[in-house]
Amino acid sequence: MACIIDDGRTVYYMALHSRVLVAYVLCEPTKTYKAYIYPVPGLSHQNEACDWSTEGEYLNSTQAAGLWGGLTEQLATDGYTYGR
Repeated sequence: MACIIDDGRTVYYMALHSRVLVAYVLCEPTKTYKAYIYPVPGLSHQNEACDWSTEGEYLNSTQAAGLWGGLTEQLATDGYTYGR
């Protein structure tokens, strides 16, 4: 797991494969988050993590929890809800 700041948003991302990332994007003011899955070239995940906004496919809350349950549980503990 890694974390970056992209355009003022906190983004947690994880590689599911060398060429597939999943990103959980937090919206601090509303205490919501969304998850996206997307293909990447696999050259530098840190640099490719920001591609969620242009390449990402939105995941529903069940899919998001299934891929990264520990993070979704922690976000719920911290008061976040899944956005639409």
